[in-house]
Amino acid sequence: MNEGKKKFPWLPMFALAFAYATAFNPPYIRYFLYDSMIEAMGCSNVQLSFLTTVSVITAFINSIPGGWVADRFNTKKILLISLGANFPAILLSVIFIKVYWVQVIVWGIFGCTTGFAFWPAVLKGIRIVGGENNQSTTFGMFEATQGLVATVGNMIAVGVFAKFANQIWGYRAAHFSMGILCLIGVVLIAIFYKDEMGTVAAEAGEEQSEEGKFKVKDTLELLKNPSLWLVAVTLCGVYGLYICQSYMTPYFTGVLGASLTITGVFAIMRDYGTKVVGGPIGGLIAKKIGSPSLLNAICLVVCAGFIFTISRIKTGGENVVTFAIIFVLVNALVCCMAKATMWATMDEANIPMHLTGTAISIVTLIAIYVPDAVMPLVNGWLLDTFADDLPKAYSNYFTILISMAFIAALAAISIFVRHKKLKKKKLQTSAKE
Repeated sequence: MNEGKKKFPWLPMFALAFAYATAFNPPYIRYFLYDSMIEAMGCSNVQLSFLTTVSVITAFINSIPGGWVADRFNTKKILLISLGANFPAILLSVIFIKVYWVQVIVWGIFGCTTGFAFWPAVLKGIRIVGGENNQSTTFGMFEATQGLVATVGNMIAVGVFAKFANQIWGYRAAHFSMGILCLIGVVLIAIFYKDEMGTVAAEAGEEQSEEGKFKVKDTLELLKNPSLWLVAVTLCGVYGLYICQSYMTPYFTGVLGASLTITGVFAIMRDYGTKVVGGPIGGLIAKKIGSPSLLNAICLVVCAGFIFTISRIKTGGENVVTFAIIFVLVNALVCCMAKATMWATMDEANIPMHLTGTAISIVTLIAIYVPDAVMPLVNGWLLDTFADDLPKAYSNYFTILISMAFIAALAAISIFVRHKKLKKKKLQTSAKE
């Protein structure tokens, strides 16, 4: 059957999105039960923050080995084992809630279950189920679905927490509910995700026997591929813009004078609403124009334009907050369109399917961990240094974001141009034969 006529892989995509969302919720439960975690664990703010640090460092250290594992072993088994391991870890945490060193171990385990081979395996799974002609659409729907599942999962946890008068038992029950969702994710992967590695390799003209063998020289070949680094720069810009959106909250309250209530509602719309809407739209547009890298370039330039416009808004004017909210929400929507399809650029970068895991791990080190580590420090330094002159702090902040957007857009355009040239060269070679 022609791949272009195949039905969209709704069930496998949903299973992967559900697994991804439920796997990452438990380590970040502090985002909405912060005070209750401190009460339950009897720890300080620093100790609570250190748990996340342990998880991130663990994931960072095992990133490259995880990519190798994702490329060498069965994708479905990796997903089942990683997601399933979350449940006993959560169980250990809620039983020994007052033993801090146990919590450190648990969050270290989270760094392995959500990082290591799970992260590259999930994205590799999306590449597999999407096929050659549905990369952008599948990634777009995946982004929207996992965002929706994560939101619902967190709401369930909050609902469970609210059933208890005692904060400690409420937190325990909320965290345990996340473990149950992880087990449901295991069932969904087991039923709906079919590991099609052999099929994909055959369609790509690769030998299945060779695909299963990890070779160090394959990693070296990836490192020599300029398109891999262009993907990393593109994703670094897109992801950097995405995570920096949270710093628009103090901009609205401290510079524009918006109320905390308005800012809170706006933040929810920006962080969740735009993801659910922007993901599918981005995927459909990328498929329509036939290039996720071109869409990313366009979105980045548009974001730069919106950010510049936002930076020129005069404070104190009539309806200034309303106009700013509109511009920021549209900017967030466009940014989510790029984020939803950014991993689909790997297909245009001609990354071999059997090396997807290793490639994702390499790109993640640059495109995800660097912005996560650097941007909060830069933004925090600006806000602290120019605490008495927030407009100046945000002027520098906006300049950095615009620069990131243009650099990433150039990288995305380069991927698009290189892909076109390579495609043309292959057609010419085929014609001669």
